This record gives sequence, structure tokens and C-alpha cells, in this order.
Amino acid sequence: MNNFSFTISTVNGSGSQSANNILLKSLFRKGYPVSGKNIFPSNIAGLPTTYSIRINKEGFTSFENEKQLLVSMNASTLKQDMSTLKKGSVIIYNSNLKIDDSIFSAHHQSFGVPFKNLAREISKSPNMVKFLTNMIYVGVLSHCLDLEVDHVHQVINDSFANKPAVVENNQKAMLAGYEYAKENIDFKVDLFKPDTSKNKDKVLIDGNTASALGLIYGGCNFMSWYPITPSSSVAEQYEKYAKTLLTTDENQSQFACLQAEDELSAISMVLGAGWSGARAVTPTSGPGLSLMAEAAGLSYFAEIPAVIWDVQRAGPSTGLPTRTMQGDLSSAYHLSHGDTEHIVLIPGTPAECFEMGEISLNLSEELQTLVIVLSDLDLGMNQWISPEIECQFQPWKRGKVLQKEDLEKLESFQRYEDIDKDGVCYRTLPGTNHASAGYFTRGTGHDTDASYSENPEVFEALLQRLKFKIENAKNQLPAPQVQDNKNDVGILCYGSSEPAALEALNILKREHKINCDYLRIKALPFHDQVQDFLTHHKKVFVIDVNRDGQMHRLILQKFPQFWNSLTSITHFNGLPVDAQDLSQNILTHLSKDPS
Repeated sequence: MNNFSFTISTVNGSGSQSANNILLKSLFRKGYPVSGKNIFPSNIAGLPTTYSIRINKEGFTSFENEKQLLVSMNASTLKQDMSTLKKGSVIIYNSNLKIDDSIFSAHHQSFGVPFKNLAREISKSPNMVKFLTNMIYVGVLSHCLDLEVDHVHQVINDSFANKPAVVENNQKAMLAGYEYAKENIDFKVDLFKPDTSKNKDKVLIDGNTASALGLIYGGCNFMSWYPITPSSSVAEQYEKYAKTLLTTDENQSQFACLQAEDELSAISMVLGAGWSGARAVTPTSGPGLSLMAEAAGLSYFAEIPAVIWDVQRAGPSTGLPTRTMQGDLSSAYHLSHGDTEHIVLIPGTPAECFEMGEISLNLSEELQTLVIVLSDLDLGMNQWISPEIECQFQPWKRGKVLQKEDLEKLESFQRYEDIDKDGVCYRTLPGTNHASAGYFTRGTGHDTDASYSENPEVFEALLQRLKFKIENAKNQLPAPQVQDNKNDVGILCYGSSEPAALEALNILKREHKINCDYLRIKALPFHDQVQDFLTHHKKVFVIDVNRDGQMHRLILQKFPQFWNSLTSITHFNGLPVDAQDLSQNILTHLSKDPS
């Protein structure tokens, strides 16, 4: 089989995450192209959670709705979980649970495994049995997927390296599951032979960890945050790694990471730090972004460097806190009241999360403005195969900062004077030892000297300069990723929808002989290449993981001349995009408009 997807169905709080990660890593280390999607509820414990793994020879990693194997550890959702299976699929279920055998269909092959009984043979501790039960199914699946025992044992050892007793018990549990399956389950997946060198220079990493590392290596030395799913691990990983990377040999910390009392306080702390010369970031998600709106306007208007790292989830309001979405795009771009427009960066891979850590900090200082990075739950919290991340500290790009010696050469210093006519003014940092260095930082109308002003012409000129500054930076931002530019039909997407979009391209070409070009947007405002792509295609499908087609609307707002060639494709059920569904959706639209 060149493509195989399966789901492990458990309950939240059962300790299955470690087992699932060990299984994913075992497949990865063997050389398989794999992806793992954790679909978990918003409560702490008790509700259904699923973990889906896909193995694909061509390296496609998008989410698949239909599965070929189900491991059911949750009797209450067995019937619902079975509805996601293709005909001829296999079900491995926990026979220790009360299950009505009549639920099983002739379309599926089913095997019962006494998971808890097998775990009790290893430990008498009820709490330990709960955790070891998960490692039993790792052993069962290792047999079905033809993974060597020693290979999985090594992954277990690496995962619990500092806990010898835990390693031993988990290895015993894995072996017990493997041996039981070997004797009782007449089923093995005939997978393609993996290329052992395929993943040699790659790593498994989640976007939030990559983001935290990117911010550290990009020079972030101040982070304030308020806990909110799914962004909390950005701050947690930042603090974890900063303790090593940003601490001197004399144990002196070169960073600060503070939990604020709320999101408004968090962004206000970032503005204070950015104003004083620190490189400052606050991670959040949609509801927190909303609370930061007023301070976002201050950053834009008073021209203070700041970064918001938004790991999006499904809204509005509390929405679905543990589901993925791209619903913050419009609000992020225009966050605040009045006429406001921000730099927005949109990573699509963990490697780009890392890269945009440095890029966002550089841009915020060079342009003296707020930069908002839009990740999402799928990218941020799931494990992705990524090229090894090269970590090198680079000199900060601080932009137009005047030192004492610079001020001594000037006749006068006016904080908001556009000397270079690029929209970006010169600034000083607090403590600069010169009589002319000081100025008022104003969130009210102000002239070039930073004096308060209600003069209509002065205010109009100020707003025009700020708009020009952001628009003028468009080609300084990460350029879009473009694949070909020669067919009549194009697919345009952004963020974590890329895997589904690329696979949809392949499906359309392989199964329907339809060739499409591809562009992924990485930043707002739009790079010139976006307009070029729109110009060269008769039909462009814009993929949005939100209800209202927010990227589609922003493109039409900027380029209304393309209204007749753009078609909006939306996906907003909280799950990652499925490539089969996406390709079928595009086919349906093309059949209605064969031109």
C-alpha cells in the first residue's frame, strides 16, 4: 500500500499522547513519510480524542477523512468512529470494554484485544495500568505495520531517557502487545518499502516549538503572555529553551518571560519593552487578539516595534478552542479602530515558523510598527516532518535608530519626520545621552516634532505616510511560493492549507488530466507576484479555512479588476483540509464553468 491512514480513538486525559508520538516517531525513523493529526476536545479529561497517522509514499501529508484502520479504545464513540472507515477496513477494539458485537459490519474485519488485562500483567498499579494500556496498542500496531521490536524499543528509550523504570515498563507493554497481535491478529499492512535515507536530514517538530526557537534566534529577549489554547506552548517552549540559549555562563538571564494578568496587559508590556529597545513578542489566539486591538492601534500610530504571534483556532467568541481555522486574517490585517493596516506574516511550515521569528522582529524594528504572525492550531500543535533547522544568531536589523554620535551631526531631531521619503522615520531609544534625544510618544494626533496637533492637514499627512509605509514594504516581506505560471487555472492558498492544496493539484492532474498552477501567500500587504499570478490566469481558486472567504475578500478589495476570475473555496468545520474534498470541490466549480 502506497497510502495508508489510521486512527486511534481514546478519551482525553488517558495519557495516549506519549504513545501516539512514539508510534509516529518509530515510523518516521524507519524512513516513512508520515504525518500525525491530534483531534482533541477542549475539556481537561473525559471527552473523545482521536489521533490520525497517515503514511504516504509520495510524501503527501494532508488530513484524510476516510481511514483504513481504527484502533478503538473508547466504546462510546465506536459507532461514530466506524463511519470514517472505508469498506474493507480493519477495527482493533478494546475487548475489556462492554461492546455490542452487533455493531460490527460485514464490510469490516474486527479484532478484540484485552488491552487492560495485558497491562495488568506488567503492573498492579491502576494508574500505571492506564498508561501502559496505550503502549499495548503501540505494540499491536507495530506488529500490524511490520515495525521491529528493537526499533520501537529504542524510540521508547529516547522518549523516557532519564526514567529507567518508565522505559522498562513501557518496553514490556509494547512487547506484550506485539506478541499478542502476532498470535491472535491475522492482519498485516503490506506497506511500501521505506527509504531509510528519506528522513535522514529531517526532524519531526511542531510549529509552536519551531516558533519559539525562531524567536530566540531572532533576538526576542522579552515575552509577555496570557495562557490560551493553542498558543500557550509557544511561551512554554520559549522559556524552556531561552533558559539554555539566553543565559550566560555566570547564570545571568538575558531575557524575561512574564505571564500577564490578561491579554491587554500582555500587549501593553510588549509595547513598553519595544519602545525601550527590547525585541518583544506576545503569543495569543483569536479571543486574545481581539482584546489587544486598542494597543495594536497604538503600536501602529505611535510607531512602536511589537510582534503578536497568533496561533489561530476556530471562532467566533470561544468557538472551538481546540480546532484549527484561519479566521483571524481580516481582523489581524486591520486590528484596531480607525484606519489601521498591519504587516501580517503567514507561515505554512515549521521551518517558516522558525524563519519568521527572526523576520517578524527585524521588520517590526525596521518599519517601527506592529507585525502579526498568523500560525494556526494544525501547524502549531501537530508534528510535521521538517528539514533540520539551522540555528545561527544573526545581527539584529534595528532600522533607523539614532545614537549619540548621529544626533551630534544633526541640526535637529524630529521623531516623525520622513527624511528618506520611504514612510519610516528615525527614532532614538531611552537613555541616549544627548539633549535632543527625547520626544513624546503619542497615540494622539502629532506633527513631525511629536508635538500634539489637531491641524487637519497635519493629521491627513500623518495617516497617508503610515499607509505608504506599510504598502511600500510589500516587496520587503517574504515573497509568495509559486509553482509554475503557465496554465489557465491557478490555486491560491496560505498557511497550513498548503499540503491539501499541493495534493489536490496532484489529484487533478493524475486522475482528471487538469493542470493547475499554484501560489501560496506568505505575507500581507500583497507582494507584486500575487497580482502577476492573478493576471496570468483565467480562473483562480482561493482556498480559505474560514466561512467567509477572508483572503478572497481581501484580494478583491485590493484587485477588484479580477472579480470575474476568482472563485472562493471555503473549509470551516474545525478539521484540517482534506485534499480529496478540495479537489472534488474544484472539479465541481470547473464543471459548471467549462470555459
